[in-house]
Amino acid sequence: MSWDESGHDFDNQETESLITAIDGLKALDPAVGSGAFPMGILHKLVFILGKLDPRNEQWEQRQIRRVRDAVTAAEKIEDAAIRERTVRELEQQIVGIEEAFNRNELDYGRKLYLIENCLYGVDIQSIAVQIAKMRFFISLIVDQRVDPDTTNLGVRPLPNLETKFIAADTLIGIERPDAQGVLFGNPKINTLKIDLQGIRHRMFTARTPSTKRDLREKDKAIRLSLAEEIRMSLVKANEDKINLLKLELDKARQALKEEEAKPDEWEVISFTNLFGEMGENRIKIRKINKALVKIMY
Repeated sequence: MSWDESGHDFDNQETESLITAIDGLKALDPAVGSGAFPMGILHKLVFILGKLDPRNEQWEQRQIRRVRDAVTAAEKIEDAAIRERTVRELEQQIVGIEEAFNRNELDYGRKLYLIENCLYGVDIQSIAVQIAKMRFFISLIVDQRVDPDTTNLGVRPLPNLETKFIAADTLIGIERPDAQGVLFGNPKINTLKIDLQGIRHRMFTARTPSTKRDLREKDKAIRLSLAEEIRMSLVKANEDKINLLKLELDKARQALKEEEAKPDEWEVISFTNLFGEMGENRIKIRKINKALVKIMY
């Protein structure tokens, strides 16, 4: 699909599959610099969406569906107060999505949710991260409509990109413990993840300094709780593994004692010496189960 093509040859099913694939795309630039690479991706994806979905009908519904899926997940939260608050906040997000698409140019809705859900950048220099953010701000500003009869001329506040483009060293690896598989089935961790996703979305669209500060504090508190819950889950997983190994070791030691307590066995070996005379040697044999040797050593 090139820039000079006026349409596309995909059928409805193929078009929907492509839009779904774009919506699920994650692009990370580990050395974002001034943001040229993610900005190039943004422009190309906006162009493709414009060809596949000229009126943004499917793209808007994809964003609403994502939030509705989050509502379904939030309804499973055990704590009633947290459940009601989370569902209420998610329903407010749907209203914000509809406003973003209805009050601005077509490309604005495409860019806004591509930036929120698909694009990420990291750089070791904080000034580079700030430049990258500025490029994305400008890209959104040019597609906003001005309405003199509405508050703030109808211009939406710029999104907060502090969780999208960050200053960090991507050459330093992250240790991943073998027991991390136990984390996916932990209901507390899943609840905290849903809460964090909701906070991040609200932070992305926060409009006032006080709201931003409040959301940052909540974000930090949830991250600390999540880290502690992960730590405790890994500790418990390792404790279970250690207890199992101790049990196996105790069994092996007991079996070894039983082997050692058995009477000695003797093997008689006949031989002929240099003079042709027959002789015998009695050799004490102690048999140890090979499985025990493997466990002990």
